[in-house]
Amino acid sequence: MSTPRARRRLRPGAARIAVLVARWGGWPGWTPLYLRALAANRALVDFHLITDAPPPMAGELPPNVAIHLWSVSRLLERLRETVGCTLTELTTNGTAGRHRMSTAKVNDLKPAFGEAFADILQGYAWWGWLQEDVLLGSLASCVTPRLLREHDVISPFQPPWNSSGVFMLFRNVPRVNRLWRASTDASRVITDPSYLAFDEWWGPLADDLSAVIGREERSGTIRVYHGSQRAPSPWPGTRWFGSDHELDDPLLACWNNGTVSYALSSSGGVSSSYLHAPCLGGPQRAAAVAQRRSDAAARVCMLHFTALKKSTALGRQMPGRLPIAVERELELASEMALTRDGMWYPGQLPGWWTLVGGPHGRPQRFAPQEVGAYLQALAGGVGSNGWGGSGGGGGGGGGDRSSASCSSASPSCRAARARAWKVRRPVLGRRQRRTRLRA
Repeated sequence: MSTPRARRRLRPGAARIAVLVARWGGWPGWTPLYLRALAANRALVDFHLITDAPPPMAGELPPNVAIHLWSVSRLLERLRETVGCTLTELTTNGTAGRHRMSTAKVNDLKPAFGEAFADILQGYAWWGWLQEDVLLGSLASCVTPRLLREHDVISPFQPPWNSSGVFMLFRNVPRVNRLWRASTDASRVITDPSYLAFDEWWGPLADDLSAVIGREERSGTIRVYHGSQRAPSPWPGTRWFGSDHELDDPLLACWNNGTVSYALSSSGGVSSSYLHAPCLGGPQRAAAVAQRRSDAAARVCMLHFTALKKSTALGRQMPGRLPIAVERELELASEMALTRDGMWYPGQLPGWWTLVGGPHGRPQRFAPQEVGAYLQALAGGVGSNGWGGSGGGGGGGGGDRSSASCSSASPSCRAARARAWKVRRPVLGRRQRRTRLRA
């Protein structure tokens, strides 16, 4: 049944991009942040959520987001009508029987969405897809007008990985929308219920979409842009793509007014010794970032949650609508942080933060003193601003404890640390826990 949000029609234009998000079977715990990130890209992109259930959020969706309520049976009917798909059943619980397929199979069919959803994409110059386990930064810092003028396909990966199931963009013209048909495995893809990783490169197929794009590029049929380590402009330090599987840091990412950043070591890799991203500390941490190397905190156009989606903190499906007060604060929040304990956002009172999706599965509010204690546990006993009071690199148990947010002799400080400890406990290893307790 249609809802007011599902009936919204966006206004496409030659300068806009339509991105399709196909999701069935519920939404993950980071969905509020996911929607905020979509909204922050409203100058360039319209997002069309094709789903059997709207995200469990009250109020209006962002102006550049539309929901299309589609059952899985209706999806398969559309694919049969437009591209000749013969599949008839799809499950949403992640399992597939002999005659049924799980929603993972939809990934095989995404390359055909340019034809299957031509009615939604009409009027857009570009279209693409995006997974729900990706946190977007500023796409405009990677997808520039020049890049759109000079290419037909945009991939965030370097060759020979020419296609990504996480995010792709295509010029909305028939010759590009029909690229998938050039595969010698195309017929199998739309008839075999098994997930074949056709949208990427690592599956059992000899001629997946990555191979097709590479072949067509070499023949001069299409022009392909491969996302480089550094984005073209306007921020030279911005990277195209990041993944949390390479992060051993409990502070996974910071979303701040539409940009996403995470910590880098001096060698350009991710290190637990650095907590340079400007979040969970407001202006003090942001100022500390500005004083350090320009590559200390990497801005990234998109961050893929390969590990977080398997965690108990945020990976589980959202149980339903959040409390009204929490939803209103999320709508106003200009900054959010993701740690392995959940999603944090600043409350209405200065210095207060709220944790969503923590070990208790319900929102928890933390006073400034408690946030300071949490940062100490997060970064290994650093100072109140999370950087190590003596100006060191932070992390590793270093830092000047004399500059901590409260005295360990204070009963209120001990209580704050105890409460923060309950949140940190699931993340810290047994040996690390003993170290924190002795401190």
